[in-house]
Amino acid sequence: MPKYDYLILSPHFDDAVLSCSARILAASRQKKKILVATVFSETSNAPDDLEKSRQRKDEDDKAMSFVGADSVWLGFADAPWRSPHYSSFSRIIGQPAASDFEFQQEVGRRIANLWQEVQPETTLLPLAVGEHIDHRIVYQARHALPPYCNLEFYEDRPYVFPKGMLELRLTAIAGSDEDRDLRRFRELLSNLSAVHIYKSGRAALTYGWLLAMARRIRKPPVDAPLLEPRLIKFEEADLQMVLNAMSFYDSQIKGLFGTLAEYEEECRAYAALLSEAAYAERYWIRIHTRRQAFDIIKR
Repeated sequence: MPKYDYLILSPHFDDAVLSCSARILAASRQKKKILVATVFSETSNAPDDLEKSRQRKDEDDKAMSFVGADSVWLGFADAPWRSPHYSSFSRIIGQPAASDFEFQQEVGRRIANLWQEVQPETTLLPLAVGEHIDHRIVYQARHALPPYCNLEFYEDRPYVFPKGMLELRLTAIAGSDEDRDLRRFRELLSNLSAVHIYKSGRAALTYGWLLAMARRIRKPPVDAPLLEPRLIKFEEADLQMVLNAMSFYDSQIKGLFGTLAEYEEECRAYAALLSEAAYAERYWIRIHTRRQAFDIIKR
């Protein structure tokens, strides 16, 4: 396999484009070599599932061609097809299945082997905002990579859009003595069956509780390490290219946002929180202190 400038680990087919497409497009224009590795690319062998899988792979091929990236599918099964433990959204964002502790090591080894094959200058992994188990497993793969690896973490869209979600994830990453509170966050999230209903009134109340509970967690010292944010600003034309890229994942748009126009609305709203740019993506790179990180994301 050839060497690449970027290796982007995408838990599912659409995650890299949802979260990193403007950066991928910019790198492609600069003639950088980009490899997007989709980790969980398989479902069950049931005919209906296989047909949906073929559709998603076809969508992914078209999207990768559009953004100018090569792709590889690592062949692991999505959470619902991997274990009956993940029978609902609340379980997918809750405690891992017992079998996933060993499985996580297997995924890490596969990602590490791929990294050695392609020797990327920069590796992007999900921050796992939203606590989806597949995203958490890919995030944990950082432990399998060499210590000198140039790692960056992208904010998982659309999970990062609701106010407070990033703060909760940073709290979880930093660690807490109150694990029961983090479990309670996931119990409250069980009322939400899909990402796009986060905009409902019921969801706003739920997230109000979540944020209040996050602030009651007994936190580590303010100098505990966290990641340093890097904001990349883009123009209106870049946003339109992002929307064009996302449009290839037609099978996913309705469940995630309702319509592509609603996705555009959420992208613009989030960009407005981050900067004055028409569109923006934030990545997390170097180690920072807890106080600085929370000051940066304070609304």
